Amino acid sequence: MNLKQLSYIIALEEEGNISSAAQKLNVSQSTLSKHLAGLEASLDAVLFVRMNKQLTPTRQGRIYLEAARQILQLYRFAGHTIANMTGAQTTDLSIGFTSYNDTQFLFEFMRDFQNTFPNITLHAQEGMQSLNMSQVQAGNLSLAIVDVTRKDEESFQYIPILESELLLAIPKAHGIALLGDTISDTVLNDLTLIKNCKFVLPSSRTTTRELVDSLFATTQITPNIAGEIDHPGLRLAMVKQNNCCTFLVAKNQQKDPEIIYLHLKGKYQIQECVLLQKDKEPTTIELWCIEKIQQFYR
Repeated sequence: MNLKQLSYIIALEEEGNISSAAQKLNVSQSTLSKHLAGLEASLDAVLFVRMNKQLTPTRQGRIYLEAARQILQLYRFAGHTIANMTGAQTTDLSIGFTSYNDTQFLFEFMRDFQNTFPNITLHAQEGMQSLNMSQVQAGNLSLAIVDVTRKDEESFQYIPILESELLLAIPKAHGIALLGDTISDTVLNDLTLIKNCKFVLPSSRTTTRELVDSLFATTQITPNIAGEIDHPGLRLAMVKQNNCCTFLVAKNQQKDPEIIYLHLKGKYQIQECVLLQKDKEPTTIELWCIEKIQQFYR
């Protein structure tokens, strides 16, 4: 088995028939047919079901294809890493994030990226999520970290990172604070209890606010909004001073004896994802970035 043979099998699966795969690979159909027959004989397994000139991977075929893709990715990654170590290649990579993404993650990510790819310039673009999404779609960003409640799969591909629950944060001195404790599992079953609360909320252009607005609409509550601040840490600082209540996703909660967190009946969820252009095949560097992001949030 060699890398060319692995690419043959992948092309067969992607094209779905020998004729199109042979044309894509610029080889004869007989060469491709012989290779497939020889591989199946050596493995003593059928990799594709043949029906009306169409090829469909069997269970064994899917296992082989997954391994083939991993081998090719490792090969490309090794070549790219060696090229960077020898200074043979220099390029740029741009990723998008919002101002309230985890600062500890960004520090670790940029440090590890520079250590792994010393000859690649990383551009970390801070901006509103809507701007980052449009930049990914236009090809100006390689990828972006986004929070979503629904997915536009016609325009993008989404790689899940973390699902985070929406929480209510209230001052310890608040009247309904007796229901819970800091970082607790207490559920606020009667959402009408918050109708008289004063809130500081994220702005309407954020995913968190979109989810909060849907909660208010469902419960038919008209909120008393004292102000809007996007950064969750600043909103929690106002809660701590007993000025207001707020909503935030669970990953942003800070354990503090002056703040009480309550879960919400209905389990309002936000999913954090890596966003890429639709149908884009990630490069080895982008795959490294995605894996690094997933590792941090695990």
